Amino acid sequence: MSKNSNSDYVTSIKESASIICSEIGPEIVDSVFKRYGAHDVDDLDPADLPDVFPEDQYREYDRWRTALRKRMQYRGECFCPRSKW
Repeated sequence: MSKNSNSDYVTSIKESASIICSEIGPEIVDSVFKRYGAHDVDDLDPADLPDVFPEDQYREYDRWRTALRKRMQYRGECFCPRSKW
């Protein structure tokens, strides 16, 4: 496994935070940052960067999001074209 640099972690955290904000809401991201005593990515302690939005947590969220989307499509609640997904 390769060692990630702090800039890689910061980029990943920013991307994850953006996705979670748009899909669920900013209060989730705020609560995660608050857990680490920060207001945003720049306030995080470099030692905490790998733990803020770990990849397995994102995968779990993505599974939930995919299941929700499929359930909405099945019920006819999602009106986006299937080719988009």
